[in-house]
Amino acid sequence: ALGAEDIGLLQAFTRARLLEQEQLIEDEIEAAGECERPGVQAPARPSGGRATLDVRVNGLSGPLCNVRADPLLSVREMKCKVAAACGAPPEHQRLFIGSCELADHEKLVDVTPPSSPIADITLVRVDPVWQQCMDMVTIAGMQLAVAPAALRDDRAIVLAAVRQNGAALEYASDELRAEREVVFAAAQERGMALRFASRDLQADRDVARAAVQSDGAALQFAGPAQRADRDLVLAAVRGDSQAFQFADEQLQGDRDFVLAVVQEAGLALEFASPGLRCDRAVVEAAVLQDGVALEFACGEMRNNREVVL
Repeated sequence: ALGAEDIGLLQAFTRARLLEQEQLIEDEIEAAGECERPGVQAPARPSGGRATLDVRVNGLSGPLCNVRADPLLSVREMKCKVAAACGAPPEHQRLFIGSCELADHEKLVDVTPPSSPIADITLVRVDPVWQQCMDMVTIAGMQLAVAPAALRDDRAIVLAAVRQNGAALEYASDELRAEREVVFAAAQERGMALRFASRDLQADRDVARAAVQSDGAALQFAGPAQRADRDLVLAAVRGDSQAFQFADEQLQGDRDFVLAVVQEAGLALEFASPGLRCDRAVVEAAVLQDGVALEFACGEMRNNREVVL
């Protein structure tokens, strides 16, 4: 868990980044306004294209504003014009034509009726508190720790947080820590986030594999069946020889499997069963992979000149 000082530093960092973003957005809005002024040349367009597009922007309760735009503008640029016309910041806007939401990168010419000089667009305002939290966790996922409880139960917010920092899963609601896509994203980003997943998802093979591929030590938080899964344990050991200590005891005593393990990570010999740490073939394989592994062999093997040399 984060301490007060850590949270303070994260908040300060996030505030600085948000201020930078706000300035960029203000610059975009100002630039959109400049394009409306006489004498400012519009971008070149293909011959035969619409010179201008009259966009009627409606809210859920009725008309909001009319904006004249170049059809070659992106939806993002259109949002800046709407911001200049009716005061809704671009980050607080979701624009729709019918039931289809427009993506920022799309061009107006591609999403509006080709034969009409008029387009009707619906503006849905995003809750500013929600948007601020989204901005925060996108920059620093651990800001989820100080988000209101309702937003720690918001799937989009939590997904953004764990994709930035998987450890943020600790602060998600119980329901979302049991949500497969959320936990999988967290485990991919930071394997040890598996610690905060629900028991059912700790026992999910794909989730556990994503976690141990990110950090072999995450094997300790996997379900019993996963700690006895040969392929999964081998994947964990490839990333961290210490992970073998969390493998099922039967695997630690399985000669063929331990041979395969120490050929990948000699230091895993430390966690093999006592009998196998006295098995010459196992010890030689481990020492061949990493000479330091001799430290974990039994006394008889450490004193065996042929093994040492």
